[in-house]
Amino acid sequence: MNPYNTIYDGRKLLERLRPYQMGALTCLASYGIVDSRELLNNKVKILDSDKLLKIYKELDKLADEEHNALSWLCLYFRTFPMNGVNGFKSRTKLLVSKYDSF
Repeated sequence: MNPYNTIYDGRKLLERLRPYQMGALTCLASYGIVDSRELLNNKVKILDSDKLLKIYKELDKLADEEHNALSWLCLYFRTFPMNGVNGFKSRTKLLVSKYDSF
């Protein structure tokens, strides 16, 4: 019963995260990793997997604090349940497939 695990307004949460997500995707599009035309249609299409992998490998060069924070976020969101009573979809009341992470 962690109060930080309670999402009171799922739409508000996703809208608060949207600028960060779009900023990251726009950055990837500027490097030619993601198709910018598809991004305008709210779709993500990877154009260059090699460049994406290179960026991923560069994360190993981060400071320990940054690396630990990114590792925790990746692990948390990779293991976070999407379905079920305590899943993200149920807690946010957002059942639209465009929010699916898989």
